[in-house]
Amino acid sequence: MAAVVTRIKTFTATDLATADLVAWRKQRSQLELLREKRLQQRRFRRDPEDYLLKLETKLIQSILPP
Repeated sequence: MAAVVTRIKTFTATDLATADLVAWRKQRSQLELLREKRLQQRRFRRDPEDYLLKLETKLIQSILPP
C-alpha cells in the first residue's frame, strides 16, 4: 500500500496581510453562487412539485403590484 502524504502549509501574519482582498472577495462570491445553485438543484430533486410551486408563487408576487 502506498503511503498518503499530506502537506500542511503554515501561514504567517505577513502572508495573510499581503493577500489580495479584492480577488478573495470575487472568488468568495463565485463560490457562493455555485453553492446556491447546488442548493436549488438539491431542493428540486427532493420535492419538484413544492420547488416549482414556490417559484410560481414568487413570480406571481413579483408581477402583482404591492
